[in-house]
Amino acid sequence: MQMITQTTKNWIKTPLVLWTVISVIAMLAGGYFLAIPRLASAAALTSVQDVLSASAPATLSDHTIQFVTPSGVANNSDFTLTFEAGFDLATDGPIDFNDIDLNTYDSDCTSNVSARTLAATAGADIWGATLSSQVITFDAPTSGTAQIDAGDCVEILIGENATGGASNAQIENPTKAAGAGTADIRSITIGGDFGDSGVAYVAIIEGVTVSVTVEESLSFSIAGVAAGSCTGDTGTPAPVAITTTATTVPFGTIIDTDRFYVGCQLLTLSTNAVDGYQVTAETDTSLRNDGADDNIDSGACDGTCTQSTGDTWATPSNNGFAYFCEEGTNTPCDDAGDATSEYRNFACTGSDNNCDPRTGGEAPVVVMTEAGTASSSTATVHYKLSIDPTQTTGLTYDTIVTYIATGTF
Repeated sequence: MQMITQTTKNWIKTPLVLWTVISVIAMLAGGYFLAIPRLASAAALTSVQDVLSASAPATLSDHTIQFVTPSGVANNSDFTLTFEAGFDLATDGPIDFNDIDLNTYDSDCTSNVSARTLAATAGADIWGATLSSQVITFDAPTSGTAQIDAGDCVEILIGENATGGASNAQIENPTKAAGAGTADIRSITIGGDFGDSGVAYVAIIEGVTVSVTVEESLSFSIAGVAAGSCTGDTGTPAPVAITTTATTVPFGTIIDTDRFYVGCQLLTLSTNAVDGYQVTAETDTSLRNDGADDNIDSGACDGTCTQSTGDTWATPSNNGFAYFCEEGTNTPCDDAGDATSEYRNFACTGSDNNCDPRTGGEAPVVVMTEAGTASSSTATVHYKLSIDPTQTTGLTYDTIVTYIATGTF
């Protein structure tokens, strides 16, 4: 056995035999590699995403799809976007090349943007974009330099975010299968004969309804004003001021005739009424003594004032009862009756007899008003009185002024 082994080793070491063995091995090896060719492996796309403009079920949405292609897309090849069943690419269109932008960037997906020209059919430096059922196919140019290079970030805009604008067709999201509050995860598969592949996933979920009811608010108050703070009324001699309360304007017993007496009240209003508010004023009688069937006339001021027309009132012998509105915070006094040149009568809504000498049944007149919401708007109403020397004495005359505040919500 040892001699056979030794002889074999010597034979192998012979140069001619050794070359023959090596040659046979090389031929066998070469035959093996020729029989099984080398296959290229497809690359995985990176930075794959699809951003929706609306994620609610069965809602039209734009798509902003991005991915980085390691291999690029050469001329005369293509890539595809396959939308999972449920996406409707035809209900608002259907989608065609006019609804799509194709751009490329550096691999960071932010810099060196380059827009590609799209058409229905590919050509020299022109990409073709066509829809078939759930698949959008992008055919690379037949020639030229508009191919997509290896390492580029590809961006596809579909819908109103594309260059065409608001008239572009959008893709309708699938209806929802999962329960409320749980998203359906849907896919957009990227493939084609360019070799790379990847999948973008989107979440389809109903919107969250946020609601709140703001309670309508309207507050209105009347406050008395001390005599010393009730100033500014016209007349010579200067009017005699009285102190009022929230519910009374007590002129008391008047001895002097042909002289002005005044009392003030502060009106304050707040509201969240978006269309504003108004405060009207009315009486149901003139200053009146029912027992004697006698009235103190509503004044004509210095000649022409009525419930809706203002006038100056500086002459005490022009007797009667009237008012003016002094602006406070936010200037809410109505345009007529907001200064001493605009004294007016209160509208009298009662019978003719109770409103004598004027006709009764008058419409309430606006004292305060603003077009929008108001926060503590204020006005001071000046009540002004002058008694005729012929007025029946020994009687108490009174009336009730009613303010009505109305907000328009």
